[in-house]
Amino acid sequence: MTTKRYSISIDGQNYSAAFQTEPQYALAWEKVLSQAHEKKSPVKCCCMGRGQKVLVPKKYANRYGLARYGQSGPEHSTDCIYHSWSHDRSGMQAYGKDAIEDLDSGGVRLNRPVGLALDVPSLPSGIEPGLRPVPTEVRDATLSLYGLLHLIWHVAQLNVWHAKMEGSRKPRLVSHFIEKAAARIRLDRVGQETLGQRSVLAWSRNNPAKIEEAVQQRSRVLIIAPLARWKEGMDLSEAVPLADRQVFTKIWMSRQAQTWEQTQRDFPYALEAWRRGDCVMAIALAHPYPFKRAGEVASAWSCQVFSLALMPVTDDWLPYANEAERLLLTKLKAAGRSFTKPLAFDAGPAVLFPSMILHDCEEASLLPMEIIDFSGPIPHGYADFRQRYFSNGFGVDTWWTWNLRNAPNEIPELPPQRQRKPKHSSAAPSKPVQVAAPASPDASPDDPYSGIFI
Repeated sequence: MTTKRYSISIDGQNYSAAFQTEPQYALAWEKVLSQAHEKKSPVKCCCMGRGQKVLVPKKYANRYGLARYGQSGPEHSTDCIYHSWSHDRSGMQAYGKDAIEDLDSGGVRLNRPVGLALDVPSLPSGIEPGLRPVPTEVRDATLSLYGLLHLIWHVAQLNVWHAKMEGSRKPRLVSHFIEKAAARIRLDRVGQETLGQRSVLAWSRNNPAKIEEAVQQRSRVLIIAPLARWKEGMDLSEAVPLADRQVFTKIWMSRQAQTWEQTQRDFPYALEAWRRGDCVMAIALAHPYPFKRAGEVASAWSCQVFSLALMPVTDDWLPYANEAERLLLTKLKAAGRSFTKPLAFDAGPAVLFPSMILHDCEEASLLPMEIIDFSGPIPHGYADFRQRYFSNGFGVDTWWTWNLRNAPNEIPELPPQRQRKPKHSSAAPSKPVQVAAPASPDASPDDPYSGIFI
C-alpha cells in the first residue's frame, strides 16, 4: 500500500507536500526546518487522522527532517507517511517493547535474530493462531517465520482495506509492496542491512543477484511467494510448489530441519484453504545452491528449506487465520466497509486484541470487532480487563462481538456505516462512452493468481 505526504503546519503556516519534496524547493524547505528546530516551533501534520498529530523537527548528520512522537502513529490517517499502528492493537504486543522499534524514517527495526547465517539456528516456523477463548494477559513471545511474515504484511499495510481498493491489488503490485516493506525492516541497530537485501520475492527482478550473493557468502535467503494452485497429490510430497517459477519451481524440505509432516501439524487450516483453491502465502528460510541437469550447460537453482510457515489470504491479499475471520472479511468487503485486519504475529491465546478494526462507523472513528469462542458467563475479572482495554485503546464503551458458541454460522449485524456528504459539482458536458476491450479469457478479477503462469 502506498503512503502519502500531506501538508505540514509550522507555527500556523502550511507547507504543501510539493514544497516538502520537489527539488526546486529543497533549500527553502531545509531552511524552514532549521528555523523550526532552533525556535522549537509547533509542527503538526495536516492529514485526515483524528488526534494531535504533532511532529518534531530533528537535526540529522547533514540535513533536517521531521519525525513523529512515540506512540503517536495511530493519530495519523492510515495512508499518511507518519502513520503506524499501535503495537497494543495487534499481536505485536506479545514480543515486548524492544523487539520491534518504529524508526523516524517510517520503517521498523527488528531486534530479534532471523537466522540468515548458515552457522546459526534457523528461525522456527511458528504455528497458526487459535480462536481466543478468554484472553487475560500478555506473555513474552519468541519471533517465528509466521510472525515475520505478519510483520512484512503490517509494514506493507496489506492488512488495511478501503472499498476503493477493489480490483487494484494485482500480484505484481503486491510483490512490489512487499519488496518495499522488506526494505524498510532493519536487521540490526548499527548497520544498514535490511530484510529486503536477503529476501527472494515472487515476480521480483532482483532475485538472481540475491541468490548469487547468498551462494557466495554461504548464507540463507528468505523466500516469500504464494504456493502454486493445489492439485491432487501436491500435499503428499516434501517438494513444495511455488506460483512463481522464474527462480525456484519447488522448494525442498530439509530432513535435518523442519519436515513436511511438522508443517502439516503446525498449519492445518492453511493447508485446508490451499486444497479448496484459496491463495496461500509461503515464507521459507532456505539455503540456495546451483545444480546442473543432465545434458544442460547452464546451472539452475535449487534450495533446501530449514523452516516454512504458511498464511492463507483472500483474493485481495488480506490475511486470515480461521473460517470465522474469512467469513467476516467477505461480509465486510461485500458491504463496502473500510477496516484493518490486526495480525496475530506470535501472540498466544492469552493476548487480547481485536479481530478487525472498522474505520467508517457512524459513532466512532475506530471501532474494534471481536471474534471469541466462549461459553458461559464471562469472568468478572476478565470483563473489567477487556472493558479497560477497549475504552483506553479505542475510546469506546461498547464494541462489536461475535461469539461462535452462540451463533457459529450467523454473523451479527454490522455497525452502521458513516454517511459521506455528497460532492456538489457543476454540470459538465457528457462525454462519449468508450467501450472497454474484452478481458483476457485467462484472467479473472476474483482470481488471486490472475495473469500468472502457474
